[in-house]
Amino acid sequence: LHSTSRRQRQMCIRDSLSSVSMVYNPQYYGDVEKMEAAYEESLQKHITPQGTTWEQIGVHELGHAALAKIIGTRYDDIGAMERDWNKDLTAGEIVKEAVGAMGISNREARAALRQISLYAAQSPSEAVGEALLDTYANGQEAQPLSQSIMEVLQRWLSRSNRK
Repeated sequence: LHSTSRRQRQMCIRDSLSSVSMVYNPQYYGDVEKMEAAYEESLQKHITPQGTTWEQIGVHELGHAALAKIIGTRYDDIGAMERDWNKDLTAGEIVKEAVGAMGISNREARAALRQISLYAAQSPSEAVGEALLDTYANGQEAQPLSQSIMEVLQRWLSRSNRK
């Protein structure tokens, strides 16, 4: 997706997740000034990707929705889906595939995840969410691993749409 326009990226994501709806907690998200301040602090501490804004926070959550969609097409029973979700299996495979496509070592991959954000380095599912946010906000200027994760995620979504 890194070579496409922002509009094309939005359309690809929208088409893949056309039946997803998200509800935000108004106690946390209802105070705009509080959200802006908290997000600015997260940017300063590199907890979230640079070049993003608090208004884009939901994009990260779409990364989790994309994972849920993929997981839902991989298994026939809810137990297997829960196991995958709780153990970050699909997210781990996506990140591993993206790292492999870049041809970097595990040590370089850990550093590349921290370049996306400190939150991305916490778990594969958070890496997917942060990569989606980074590429949405920054396009071709997004971190290379974010771009690679997005390319892999898009392939996996395309396959899950065919099932």
